[in-house]
Amino acid sequence: MLSSFSSTFKAALTNQRYTFWLLNSMGWLGYGFILSGTGFLWSKGSTFQLYQVPYSILTGFLISLMMRFFYQRIWHLPGNQKFSLMFFITIIFTSAWVLMLMYGYQKLCNPEMQFHIYEFIGWFKFHFFVLLSWVALYAGIKYYLMYQEEHRRSMQAESMATQAQLKMLRYQLNPHFLFNTLNAISTLVLEKETRAANNMLTELSKFLRYSLETDPMQKVPLMQEIAVLRLYLNIEKVRFEDRLNVVITIDKEAENALVPSLLLQPLIENSIKYAISKSETGGTITISAKAFADSLLMEIADDGPGIQATVDDPRQTTGVGLRNFRNRLEELYGSEHNCSFTQASPHGLKISIRIPYEIKSQEITP
Repeated sequence: MLSSFSSTFKAALTNQRYTFWLLNSMGWLGYGFILSGTGFLWSKGSTFQLYQVPYSILTGFLISLMMRFFYQRIWHLPGNQKFSLMFFITIIFTSAWVLMLMYGYQKLCNPEMQFHIYEFIGWFKFHFFVLLSWVALYAGIKYYLMYQEEHRRSMQAESMATQAQLKMLRYQLNPHFLFNTLNAISTLVLEKETRAANNMLTELSKFLRYSLETDPMQKVPLMQEIAVLRLYLNIEKVRFEDRLNVVITIDKEAENALVPSLLLQPLIENSIKYAISKSETGGTITISAKAFADSLLMEIADDGPGIQATVDDPRQTTGVGLRNFRNRLEELYGSEHNCSFTQASPHGLKISIRIPYEIKSQEITP
């Protein structure tokens, strides 16, 4: 029951429609508790406790609602003007509340009592402090909620900008790949190799459908990423035939590790561009992955000429694909990832990637 009340209380605080009513009610109940304790210390008697205390709470609550009505209509004004009006409104409503309390006390507790101006001033001082405290809390909470809403909007805008940037990076497929593939299909059609052309077109269609329909914010199991890479490699194999050799080694523990969709494709594309297409004899691309501690370690290597700039300064890598690859890792993992470009032995480029090891959580059915 206590946990249920706690969750309800938290839900009310996070919902601005109910925050005011909840806090205002609690505040006036607290005021009534203090007033009741003061009456007990001053030996006011049971009549004061039974009638004047509830009457004071009720009138104070109603006064606060009327003050809030006016404050809401002047809240848009500049700071000095707004707070000056709030102070003036507080004085007016304090005077009205004190008159109501004095009248109620006379009717409910002591019909014989006659009030004078100095008594009005004494009551005014105390109740002005009460309402001024209420105003301070009202303004403070309202500014806090405004800050929270502004922070939420800022975080939402930042998240949307990050998602838009990631989508832009993911969708920047190399146009050369499309041009080369379409040219290869055209050549196959002209040579009347319709079966090969159809197979290549089918693989291209599957690859493009996956690349466009998959959410770039989504992470997929590594084996699914490898399956899509095979689609891409099958397309390139039609172009390069025996010149393109691919060796894929994925440890069992790494198969279900989550990786950003189409993360590795730009790296394979880079190897094909620099290691395969520029060599008459072609070359070999090696893809490997393993799980180690809390990390997923992946490695892409080729036996091409290598890119010396990537060894000296990885930021100087050429091509949009590699820059987008590094930017995606930075956006998704920040300091929790590592990526290095080194010279393979005896020659070629080796790209080593370390990202946090994550797997899709399994739903437990009762």
